[in-house]
Amino acid sequence: MKLGAFYAKTPVSQASKAKTTQVFDLNNEHKEAILGAQIADLEGKIVEIDAINGEKSQLQGLIDSKTLANESLLGDNRILNERIDRLDAEVMEKHRVFEEMAIMKVDFDKM
Repeated sequence: MKLGAFYAKTPVSQASKAKTTQVFDLNNEHKEAILGAQIADLEGKIVEIDAINGEKSQLQGLIDSKTLANESLLGDNRILNERIDRLDAEVMEKHRVFEEMAIMKVDFDKM
């Protein structure tokens, strides 16, 4: 290229520079739109997770209360089983006494 041809060329117009900048701005706007949509989606998911965590806390509270109630019932069950065993032993002792009384009555009647 000759020096004269170089000087004869027109400089790059501001309009073409603006186009390049505009394309760059559109890309940023596009990325911002994508990121905004992703942020909105994540915020929606956070709300759902918060609701699930609330339900989880309620269910955990119910489980804890039911566990305490079950432990109480198991304690009562043990006490009642011990009482049943004691009453069974008393009944067996009374049957043995009645049998001895019956034998003694038969022996007394024979006299």
